[in-house]
Amino acid sequence: MNKLMFSIIIPVYNLSDYIKETINNILNQKYKNFELILINDGSTDNTPNILKKFSNKYKNIKMFNKKNGGVSSARNLGLKKANGKYIYFLDGDDKIENDLLSNAYSKLKNNNIDIYSFGFDIVEANGKLKKKFSFHEYNNKVFSSQEFQKLYLSKKIRQHICSFCVRRNLILNNSITFNESATHGEDQEFQLKLISVAENIYYNAKVFYHYLDREDSATSQSFSPKKFSAIEAIERAKKYVISKDNPINNNLEKYYDNYLILMFFYLFKQSIFNNFGDYSSLFESKEYLLNKFTFKINYYSFIILIFFCLYFISKYYIKLRNIFLRMCRY
Repeated sequence: MNKLMFSIIIPVYNLSDYIKETINNILNQKYKNFELILINDGSTDNTPNILKKFSNKYKNIKMFNKKNGGVSSARNLGLKKANGKYIYFLDGDDKIENDLLSNAYSKLKNNNIDIYSFGFDIVEANGKLKKKFSFHEYNNKVFSSQEFQKLYLSKKIRQHICSFCVRRNLILNNSITFNESATHGEDQEFQLKLISVAENIYYNAKVFYHYLDREDSATSQSFSPKKFSAIEAIERAKKYVISKDNPINNNLEKYYDNYLILMFFYLFKQSIFNNFGDYSSLFESKEYLLNKFTFKINYYSFIILIFFCLYFISKYYIKLRNIFLRMCRY
């Protein structure tokens, strides 16, 4: 076998109902030159036994146990254990197409590509398609770091933590890891830092990754003021990018500020409507919003602000009126 091409890293915590199907899905890959690294993050169900059976049966599957520390610490451990030329992260309840690695290999083997990004979708537990992120206008194109950051921050291209393969040396040489103290936004922070140091980023619009939208998943849980910490994660990425000795990165600051404003209003909307009638989450966010929110208002972000307010008022007029009346009595 040639030098190991891919390391697939899966953090696993209490996924005994899903992980077997995900692993079998990976084993069906047409391209076989990969290792599968399973990080058991202190599971308390039958997950460890399932992982152990797979690692004992297949030589290219490695299992590592650790105390529960969260998905970021599990992924960081996986990075330390990985040996492949390229890294691919996958969640333990999701699936990929069986030609993902073969397609990635055909593009990566003779090209100097740092990141291979591709389309993905969100599916419900019953298999129904919920949302698709596939941008055919950018299909089969190679972007510079700045070009891809602008597309990402403008939401003209979407990328999930599980919808790209990245050169392992790009991570190691730049000492980029997942922020283990972050509670939200750590995936985006990691991605933006990687994109900022990549020279060539290839995009394939084909959907290779399928995200399972479970009712009990972290992203489906009710709103918490802690979610505002995702803004801090993007601000850390912004500082990382701007601090680089590359004058061209200074042109990206307004894109980060605009992105932060969009993120703020999205979270603000969640804080009001996801726990309708419970205003404590909104009031608890006041300290963060007043003391930590530091993005700059520029011409572009001001236009975004105006349009968002008009959209917000027109779409949620009835709810806003009811909330105002209730707050008067709160």
